[in-house]
Amino acid sequence: MDNGEVSRIAIGTHLGEMNDEDSLSYQESIEFALFHGINFIDTALNYRGMRSERDIGSVLSKLIQKKKQIDRENIFLSTKAGIIPGDIDAQLRPDNYLQEFW
Repeated sequence: MDNGEVSRIAIGTHLGEMNDEDSLSYQESIEFALFHGINFIDTALNYRGMRSERDIGSVLSKLIQKKKQIDRENIFLSTKAGIIPGDIDAQLRPDNYLQEFW
């Protein structure tokens, strides 16, 4: 899709473990989806301890900036707000979030 049209289905990034194995699977799945007509990616700050958003960023950086295989204006992202997140990579639990960052 290269005309600003959003695909009828999205690839979601909610389920899975907060580990490298699941991140690699998500990255491969997102890349496959983008090359096969899905240009709508659903995520949220609290999905897999922020790893889902990082996985999406990794794939988009690779395909848009490094390899120049897709155009950013043809990708649609959906996210949500309102939940106090944890950050698995920073070992930050949601109940400590406000104490650590505010």
